[in-house]
Amino acid sequence: MKTTPRLHLKQPAALLLSLASFGLSHLAFAQTTTWNGANLADWNTGTNWSGSAVPSGAVTVTINNSTTSFISATAPTLTGNSINVSNAGSGFSVLSGGSLTGNQLTLNSGSNGTSVAGGSLTLNGNANLGSNATTATMAVSSGTVDFKAALHVGSNTTATTTARGTLTISGGTVTQSSTSNALNLGRGNASAGTLNITGGTVELRNTQTSNLGQMARIGGEGGTGVINQSAGNLTSAGGMVFGLNTNSGTTGVNGGSGTLNLSGGSFSTSGILMLGNNTGTSGTINFSGGNFTATNIQNGTGTARIGITGNAGGSSFSATSIVLTSGASLAFNIDKNLGINTIQITGAGTAASIASFSGTLFEFNTVGAFTEADIGQTFNLVRWTNGMMSVTGSALSNLSSTSFGNLQVVSDGGTGSFLQATLLTASAIPEPSSYAAIVGVFIGGCVLMRRRRSQSA
Repeated sequence: MKTTPRLHLKQPAALLLSLASFGLSHLAFAQTTTWNGANLADWNTGTNWSGSAVPSGAVTVTINNSTTSFISATAPTLTGNSINVSNAGSGFSVLSGGSLTGNQLTLNSGSNGTSVAGGSLTLNGNANLGSNATTATMAVSSGTVDFKAALHVGSNTTATTTARGTLTISGGTVTQSSTSNALNLGRGNASAGTLNITGGTVELRNTQTSNLGQMARIGGEGGTGVINQSAGNLTSAGGMVFGLNTNSGTTGVNGGSGTLNLSGGSFSTSGILMLGNNTGTSGTINFSGGNFTATNIQNGTGTARIGITGNAGGSSFSATSIVLTSGASLAFNIDKNLGINTIQITGAGTAASIASFSGTLFEFNTVGAFTEADIGQTFNLVRWTNGMMSVTGSALSNLSSTSFGNLQVVSDGGTGSFLQATLLTASAIPEPSSYAAIVGVFIGGCVLMRRRRSQSA
């Protein structure tokens, strides 16, 4: 009779132990820990969590009981799939002395209790602020936040889901430290994302300067993105696009609208700044104060608009190059009570700064009551240095009963020049037939100025 070798008797036991080990590790990886503490309770107290243990390691954390926990000391590092926060009132606050390192962060279902106020938050995975139709919010008032991967605010990649998200920064330092992952603000299917900056510092370190699909994207694929900045500093190491449509990951969704409202603080970006890259998209810059710096402003085949309003005295709008072609507009709100409004285009070093407005619509909007006594008042609308401005086939539009014209180029007494407009009448708009003459005067001024400079050189 043949006997079974002893080695074979051990294999089932070994197999069972192996399966058991795999099952335990798999269960540990898939473990979810749920917050069940009271409002403003301590994150680092075990009894505030299901299982009576502070979450750590490869666990997924869920906070959905409409209460907010606080972190005032170093919390265990989380390497699980996500920190999920949902329902109004739910969230966590990282206070002074506290720190939390996690992987992904997902805020949805109108959650509004997540904030950083003096502590440190580091996210190694993607952050999704607002992934459904109810707006989710996050606030940073002091401390540091480091998004090491992509940052999505009111953004998704489907054609059927609408996202809403708002990130408000009033102090501290918020960094997207990845050099390859992008900011998506308001992307996909009527989604909306808002970034409010009233203080602090925002650093976008994505170094992409030409590939629109990898740059910071404000409003894309049917979504609406808005940056409202009244103070603080925003810097982007790469390019930005306001109003993007590539249909990447959002089949069937078209359009996209992106807007920058800058009234204070400092905004700067490197690489191209694109306004309305494709048909059906729109990109808008509304400038009323602060300091704006860009390397290269362009418009695509969508709608582009740069609006200058309010009293920009003491502020600056600088760009090494502004190229606006057909479909774009450069708009000025000329306020009688506030005086001259100037957009300044400054060259870098000895490099020429050339603003080309080919087929661009110049809009002159007036604020305040101009009278017949004001006729003849001249406004400096654009000042540029280290280069010449060229205008080809541009049109003029006056959107109120007050009209401006007599566009001319004059020296500023130094290395720069002004584009000036003069109040022609306080009650009538020039006939369309006069536009060509006005533009001709301006182009002649450009040529004359260029010839004078060539002769003096």
